[in-house]
Amino acid sequence: MSTETATEKPKPTPPKKPGVYVCKGCGIGESMDADGLVNVAKSEFRVETTNIHDAYCSEEGIAAIKKDVEAGTVDGVVVAACSQRVM
Repeated sequence: MSTETATEKPKPTPPKKPGVYVCKGCGIGESMDADGLVNVAKSEFRVETTNIHDAYCSEEGIAAIKKDVEAGTVDGVVVAACSQRVM
């Protein structure tokens, strides 16, 4: 018998194949260690798909993420990038 009530929503399943995408644009690459962030994702969180790009807000950057999602390489996306306040 379930202890879930009618008002409780089931918790979402975390991604099994997350991808971590680190942007170096808008001066972020000068302020942080993008390679270090990718290494942490790989070593501590065992993320297999990681990528560093100069501008994930560009068409080319968005296409790179979409390609991985559509290919089934990733089923969740983490993007480390600037906010719209910078733009």
